[in-house]
Amino acid sequence: MSPFRSFFQRFSRQTNCRSAVRRSGASLLDVSLGAMLLALLLIPAVKLMGESRASKMRLRLRDAILFEAETLLEQTKISLADSAFFDAAYKADKDDSANLSLVDGPLLRQRIRIEADDTMADERLVNVVVNVWRDQDLDGQMDAAEIGETLRTQWSAP
Repeated sequence: MSPFRSFFQRFSRQTNCRSAVRRSGASLLDVSLGAMLLALLLIPAVKLMGESRASKMRLRLRDAILFEAETLLEQTKISLADSAFFDAAYKADKDDSANLSLVDGPLLRQRIRIEADDTMADERLVNVVVNVWRDQDLDGQMDAAEIGETLRTQWSAP
């Protein structure tokens, strides 16, 4: 046997032994790469969860404001069904404002305007405008940046 061949056989046995013994686990490089990828994926996900929570709170507030505006409009229509109240509202425009507090929410502001509509000569009509909004700057006026709802309807004499 040639010395080259015996060296090759000995080397070949050593590499076969090394390849037969495999480590079961991750190296430090694998763990650090995995942690980096996980961080790259989780940081935007946590940010999106915060935005989702804020969006959900805004949606709940808008829903509560719309519910209060609809309730206020229906109460006003029931009041206008009384002929004495309708006559008083038709003769002198009404503009009422008040604070409205929700049980588990922020302080809201409401405004009801009832004004005579003279567009039809033979009908006595009133326009009803209901505003409900979150008055963040506490000025009593509905601003463009404030969350709110406006409902309008027309009512004829009973």
